Order: sequence, then C-alpha cells, then structure tokens
Amino acid sequence: MAYLPNKEFKELSQKIHKSLDSVELTPKELLAYFGVTTRRTNVMWWVDRALKENDLQTIPSYKSGWIHAKIELTTEKIINKKKQEKEIDTIIPRVKLLEAANTKPTYITKSDTIEKAMTIMMENDYSQLPVMNSQSAKQVDGMISWHSIGWKKALGKNQKTVSDFMNKGCTIINDTCPLLDAVEIVQKNEVVLIRDKSQSICGLVTITDIAEKFYALAEPFFIIGQIEAAIREILDDKFSVEELQKVKYGEDNREIQTISDLTFSEYIQLMRQDENWQKLKLPLDKDELTKRLDNIRLIRNDVMHFNTDNIDDEQKYMLRKTALFLREILN
Repeated sequence: MAYLPNKEFKELSQKIHKSLDSVELTPKELLAYFGVTTRRTNVMWWVDRALKENDLQTIPSYKSGWIHAKIELTTEKIINKKKQEKEIDTIIPRVKLLEAANTKPTYITKSDTIEKAMTIMMENDYSQLPVMNSQSAKQVDGMISWHSIGWKKALGKNQKTVSDFMNKGCTIINDTCPLLDAVEIVQKNEVVLIRDKSQSICGLVTITDIAEKFYALAEPFFIIGQIEAAIREILDDKFSVEELQKVKYGEDNREIQTISDLTFSEYIQLMRQDENWQKLKLPLDKDELTKRLDNIRLIRNDVMHFNTDNIDDEQKYMLRKTALFLREILN
C-alpha cells in the first residue's frame, strides 16, 4: 500500500522553500499529511521518499523520540542560512544581546484610566509605557509618557482614558538589528520597542540600556588593549627580527619585523623560551606569568568575538588585576 502525501503537504513544502523558514510540527502532525498515525516501517519508507523528493528533512529525526515532541521541517538551504547567520552573530553584536530586549515590557491598554498609567509609571520609575492589548501582543496602539501626558494636559485635555493621552506613533525594531544601528535609532526616539522572530513585542530599550551594554562590551576591550600594550613594552627592543620570526605560528603571509607584528599567543611563546626569558630580566617566575597570560588569552578570544556574556566576574577581576600588575612592572 502506498502512503502518499496529501495536497496540504505539497503546499507546506512550497511555503518552506519560498519563505526560507522552517516549520515547527510534531511527528504525529507530519504523519497526518500521509493519512496515518503511527511510525510503522513501511510508512516511514514513504515519508522518507516524500521528504527526499521535496528536498526536505526534519531536525531532529521524526523517526525517534516522543511522537508529540516538536521537530522542525526544514531544508539544507535553511540550515546553511542559519549557520551563516549564527557565524555573523558572533561578529556583529545585535539588539538581542540586551537584557531589556528580552524582558517583556510592562504595558497599559488604551481603555485603562490615565490615573492607572501614571501610578504604574511612578511605582516603577518609568518615563513611558507601551499601549497594547496583552503582553504577548504583536500590535502596538502607541506609547504613553510623562511628556505626552503633560503636553495633552497643557492643551486642556481632561479626558480619563489612556487613548486620549497616548502618542499613536512608536518605533519598533527587530531583535536582530545590529547594536550599532540601534544606537542611532534609540538616540533619535529615546525609546524603541523590540520585536522577536514571532513578531511579538519582546522588550523595550532606552538609551540607558544601550549605554550599559556598550560599557559592558567596551570595558574588557579597553583592559585587554592595556595588557597588550604593556606586554609589547616589556618585550620591545629585546629581540632580533630573526628571534621574533621563530615564534610565528601558521603559514600566513604576515611579515614579522617588530613585536607589534606578533599575535598574543606568539607573545607567550616568545616568553616561554628560557633564552628569551633571560633577556627580559624580570624578577618574576616565568611559568606563573605565562600561565596567567595564557588565561588572559582565552578570555581575550571570547571578548574579540563579542562573547562578553560568557565572561564572569572572576575573569573580569583577572583582567583588571593583570593590567594593574603589568603597569606596576613597567613603573
């Protein structure tokens, strides 16, 4: 007996290929497109055939696991696209890095009283609230703020509902918006709402949130810059070009002429060699210092890929203490 996919399956396949978006479903729902309810061996043969003919696959496999568990019906092209986007995300910091962009905002409805809106803002020290029907809303009616309330009252507005005092216009950006682009948008609008992949409002971001994140991103960069500058100063003018070239790692075309041409790993390798260590004339233990710098190297790798969320307080403390320690050596 043949178990062929129905018309809806063909339409779903076309939708996936056209939108380049996976569809979430369960193995049970997938089987329903073939008019069956169980994963018998002969049934799976026909499902596999249909998936192959339509350039589709499931992640994870529909064949194992709970029959009501969520899986993705997707394509190789979509998988590669997501992989590329993930790689880009490690280079380009995006709005979704912000805690505020992942915190459902407190909201008010347009039928609520103005007194309720003012009370919520005073209780939480908010300067504005989004006007929506629910916390999972995909549409926003507007924004109400102390500015909009004051302006309308100055014009003699004496109505009682939020709809009479709100501004209908508001700025919404996707959580995939690059953080640098978001800076300009937030600066112009003071506050923006964030929309996630499902198109729901998932956060509210102000210029303060942006500033806090940039400080968190920038501080490790600045400290690592200080550490590298100190290391270069310690090593500078101590070695010949030939000695520097000996620690070059890899087959790239870099020309090594000065200390600044070396990588952080190569600084450590240079210092680990006994004959080189003697030239530095440092009253320190070579193994302890290079061990510390190797730990800094690992932290540096995360920082340079904007993975500062993976850096804990202890690692930040190590960065600060190492920078101070190296400055004291130079003094």
